[in-house]
Amino acid sequence: MPSRIKRRNATDSRELFERAQLPRAIAALAAPMVVSQMVVLAYNMADTWFIGQTGNPDQVAALTVTYPVFMLLNAVPNLFAVGGGSLVSRQLGEGNNARAGRTATATVWMAAVSALVFSVVMALMGRSLLGMLGVQGRVAEFAWHYLIFACMIGAPFTILNLVVAAIVRAEGKSAVASIGMVLGVLFNVILAPLLIFVADLQVAGAALATALSNATGLAFLIVYVIRHREDSMVKLSLRPRAIPGSDARSIIAIGILGHIPRIGIQ
Repeated sequence: MPSRIKRRNATDSRELFERAQLPRAIAALAAPMVVSQMVVLAYNMADTWFIGQTGNPDQVAALTVTYPVFMLLNAVPNLFAVGGGSLVSRQLGEGNNARAGRTATATVWMAAVSALVFSVVMALMGRSLLGMLGVQGRVAEFAWHYLIFACMIGAPFTILNLVVAAIVRAEGKSAVASIGMVLGVLFNVILAPLLIFVADLQVAGAALATALSNATGLAFLIVYVIRHREDSMVKLSLRPRAIPGSDARSIIAIGILGHIPRIGIQ
């Protein structure tokens, strides 16, 4: 029975890429993605709401001033998610599953290295960055505590969670990728008040809940990838895989273009 289900899942993915009508394919892939983006928005609002319940304006201000840094953290995985996901989808559309697997593996490894670099940069320059933003006094201390947990310790979980979700989505499993994100959000909504109020970690508790919720979503996706590796069209590997320079440049170029607002472009 399990093997029959695996064969059916693989067939469904190929059907979506190869024979499904364009409106149906777009709806199947886009709807869960829209839901996941709405969930991320609700997740950010939840953190602010919980911190607001402390009645401490300095902590709310700390969340506000660290928001640009947190958005920068989210821009890193989007670079690889957009570029790598696009290239993997095109290679699957060409029927080159082996190359898509190598591209996906390289994308995840590139993201992992970027996460490590981001964490190191935050550790070395985080306080200076807050000073450049004009943050001082108690607000600066609260903001630094948030950066430690959300943008230093949590960077690998946040970046890899979004990139692995993009790879899963590129194979046509948008619903699975969205479930991973929703799971992380639900975990955050449960954990944040416990860490903020019960453990009395305040703004650091919100940041730690963010890191742990992203780790939860990433764990779900990793378990899914491992369990469905046999029937998956994209074979992710733990070992780094070399890809052509043209593919690496394509990932970076498409990822960058995906961040440029298309204002005034007809």
